[in-house]
Amino acid sequence: MSSAGERQQKRNQKACTTCRQVKLRCDSHERFPAPCTRCLKKNIQCRIDPDFKRTRTRNRLDEVTNQLNAIQKTLADQSQRGPASVPDSSTLGPSLAVETTNFNEVDHTFYQYSNIDDLPDSPLILNLASLEADHVKSLFSHFEKYYYRHCPILDTSMSFSSLHQSSPILFWTIIIISSRWHPTLHVQYNLFLEPYRHLLGQMLVNQIFFLETIQALTLLSFWPLAVPRQVEDPSWNYCGLITNAARKLGLDKARPSSSDSTSVTKHKTWVAIVQANCSHGWTSGVTVSAELLSSVGSTSPNCAATAEMEFFLKAEILRKLARYSSMIINFKADMDSLPFVQGLCTDLENSKDGYEEYCSMETDIVILGAQLCIYALHIDQERRMSSVPTSSRTSLKDKFTARRDCINLAYMTAAKLVHHFSEMVGNNVGSVNEHDQASMTLQRYLPKHYFGLLLLSMVFIYRTKLLQASSTKSLPSNPEAHVSQVYQLLISWSREPLDEPARAARVIRVMLGAETQGQLKIQDSNGEGRPGISFLDEIINTAREIRQREETGVEVLPSESGNVTLPGSETYPTMPDFQSLPLESIHDPSLEWSFPWGLDLLSTEQYNFDINNFYNGFS
Repeated sequence: MSSAGERQQKRNQKACTTCRQVKLRCDSHERFPAPCTRCLKKNIQCRIDPDFKRTRTRNRLDEVTNQLNAIQKTLADQSQRGPASVPDSSTLGPSLAVETTNFNEVDHTFYQYSNIDDLPDSPLILNLASLEADHVKSLFSHFEKYYYRHCPILDTSMSFSSLHQSSPILFWTIIIISSRWHPTLHVQYNLFLEPYRHLLGQMLVNQIFFLETIQALTLLSFWPLAVPRQVEDPSWNYCGLITNAARKLGLDKARPSSSDSTSVTKHKTWVAIVQANCSHGWTSGVTVSAELLSSVGSTSPNCAATAEMEFFLKAEILRKLARYSSMIINFKADMDSLPFVQGLCTDLENSKDGYEEYCSMETDIVILGAQLCIYALHIDQERRMSSVPTSSRTSLKDKFTARRDCINLAYMTAAKLVHHFSEMVGNNVGSVNEHDQASMTLQRYLPKHYFGLLLLSMVFIYRTKLLQASSTKSLPSNPEAHVSQVYQLLISWSREPLDEPARAARVIRVMLGAETQGQLKIQDSNGEGRPGISFLDEIINTAREIRQREETGVEVLPSESGNVTLPGSETYPTMPDFQSLPLESIHDPSLEWSFPWGLDLLSTEQYNFDINNFYNGFS
């Protein structure tokens, strides 16, 4: 290729696809991971694809007009012959907009606040813990405002008292979830945690006969209880339990009808169950069955509420992720699969087409997270297959280039995800009401799946930085800045010394401290581990080993003033203060921070992921 051609190719790789399509100058390479000026102004997706080819637009209007005329003629011919038979929904496959049903023909209420007087005058008691009636109203209001839109599956037309009497487990599940991060009533969480666990245990040992019980466990799958170690998180167990119980009650067969509110509630509950299976299934390394993915059917609601429509859209994105993950795992070793993977990621991005008005930045995060999972799984599968002899004629140089491109695409996706999280925080700060403390850290109320996506992004960025330590300038953005952004987010979310955000932030400090001292050596993961997240295993195992080398088991912070300076950032406070805690409460739990949840990440087998190893194609 001539030098002029090389310059043209390099210039194209720095311009977004939208600007390249219309042949306009693009400043995406200067603004990344933020969108370019033109895409930001027009509020369109800004994507960089080195393999993008312009679509011919000359005479395109005539072609579309001819196609439209042909379709209209075909429809006219069919109408003259009589109504055609309706195809079976299974032949159409899952779709987001095949059939519409209005779910909201009645006024929406959330457990009728006006009926709070129906509650007894005395406080509500769960074992030895008690809760005042006005606190019940505050917690339900908090749940409606910050949680319910992520999982709008409940029949909220009844009163507080009716719900408390008919389904205590669902009533107290809402209370326990809402109280955990409540700005003023968070003390209730610790008071009710053990009584609630006792109530939950009694329910789990019995047969599940009621929809409300399934809904309570579904909410727990979205927002699990706090655990001292992530390996103790039972969310994946809940997924299996509620899936079988829901099938027994026929929730997978329910089809929504505007005249039957119960069928609507059952259908939304089943969609949430499938969504929980998809999110936990990927992180646990368990493939979600095709039967389960297709059980939602092709019916999609025409919801009056934007939150409900966004809920269905997110569920569809996670279903696509589960299906595409199964495809990638079955790729052959001699298959040139990167173009296909890019097509899958493009399809995920196009999930919003036609539904932009229902989407928020959270939808973008779910899409970016799904794309990152796809890229990471592809990278992991490629290096697993690198030792498998094939008859492929693809040269090592071509494989090297394809894998390098995939790593760069994954890095850009992870950087965009972190940027979106930071933008959400910035938007909250700019619009926060000084009297509304809850709105200052809205990301605390997101389902735990978002927390996992943020950690995946941070770890992939940091791992790529280490792998390309000799050529970090070739990366499209500053990796240290992204790691610092994640650290700041985790610190702002943390409320207790050893909660999940604090433990995750501590892993970052351990890694950065060892890197600064020149003592960082990544522990290669086991090749038989969870597909797609071996790079996360490597970081966790490395942080564990660094901690175990500490004789006292307590991390020595870089600054005596209680601050830690992260590369590429200003100084952030190291919250919480671990120095004041007893050693036995610090050492073990912080080492046991892990992801995916419920799996042992310890491994002694070597797994070749050397950036300088040309055969594996990482450099």
